[in-house]
Amino acid sequence: MGPSGSGKTTLLNLIGGLDRPTSGSIRVLGHELQGLRERSLTRFRARVVGVVFQDPHLLPGLTALENVVSAQLPWRRRRQLVPEGTEMLVAVGLKDRLNFPPSRLSGGERQRVGIARALMGGRPLLLADEPTGDLDIDTAEEILELLGSLRSRLGLTVMVATHDPAVARTADRVIRLSGGALRPEEPVAVDLAKRTRR
Repeated sequence: MGPSGSGKTTLLNLIGGLDRPTSGSIRVLGHELQGLRERSLTRFRARVVGVVFQDPHLLPGLTALENVVSAQLPWRRRRQLVPEGTEMLVAVGLKDRLNFPPSRLSGGERQRVGIARALMGGRPLLLADEPTGDLDIDTAEEILELLGSLRSRLGLTVMVATHDPAVARTADRVIRLSGGALRPEEPVAVDLAKRTRR
């Protein structure tokens, strides 16, 4: 968590292998990222890290299912991916929207497609960069509840970058950034009644 310009997106991009550090080293789930060639970083992202952006960057000419499947096509065959992509879309509540193009989906539904795409291949780490930034309050709450549910059900580690205190309150752990530096960690008060309802 931190204000605009504090380094949240840069930190997620470094963890996801999208940016390269100017110095130091990065180890993510046992993978040393420094020194990896671009092809190896692409393979790392395909197998280890899913990324959800504020704008899900869906391809307009493809259906929801095709958007989910397309990210893994270089690594696996389509006939393997379609059943898994369908399962992921069902998991995010879009079983009736598989064949809809992005233009026929709401903002929240498009974000759900982005989440389903990020989960393909059983990746254990999900990075979400301001995933509720473009959504209304009710839809944002639905997306946060979905992320919490998926985390529990699939055993994921979910890292969310946000400047919104309401989003931060849903986390088990909050790390604050200021000027690109980590601040001392503060305890998080968790609403157990709310967690139980989820």
